Amino acid sequence: GVPSVMGTFFFRKIIPDFNEKHPNIELEIFEIATIDGIRMLGNAELDLLLGIKNETCYNNCDSKEIFATELQLAVNKDHPLASQKKIAAQMLSGLPLVIISKGSYHYKSIRSTFSDIDLNIIMNSSQLSTIRYMIRDNNSATIIYKDIFADDPDICCVPLERPMPAHVHVFWQKNTYLSAAMKSFISYITQLDF
Repeated sequence: GVPSVMGTFFFRKIIPDFNEKHPNIELEIFEIATIDGIRMLGNAELDLLLGIKNETCYNNCDSKEIFATELQLAVNKDHPLASQKKIAAQMLSGLPLVIISKGSYHYKSIRSTFSDIDLNIIMNSSQLSTIRYMIRDNNSATIIYKDIFADDPDICCVPLERPMPAHVHVFWQKNTYLSAAMKSFISYITQLDF
């Protein structure tokens, strides 16, 4: 399982190289939010999940960190906030935002971090292409992992005054047998240089 917001970022870095190095292992990938994926792991509906580990205790899972990142405000390069060093919470009030869909760790984290601010969420979307279009067209901004739009010259990411760290882990069901294929994938993904 892979959250949709991480999908594009992970797939272009991981899948081709993993397939080349492990031609006998077939991956079946599902787009799934971290919160839903954790539940599916507990029900043995997934073997592995890539997602964010937070202060919530995932009692039914073991995990290993892949890399750490943070959520930042992404705006059009010509947006007035693009020149800021840090984004204060008050700067978000009234700003049209497109946010990853409800039910995701991403959404829950944003709502929790800015519970005291009246966020102007004009759209929820799990499609990065939609979010990218809305930002490029200067219709809105988003709070997203800083790595997602790193190679887009039209989008600028600015750190938040209230830091939102994110620790990306690979999760698996606790106290369960790990197949050779699962061990190979865990070993591969945790040794990559992000």
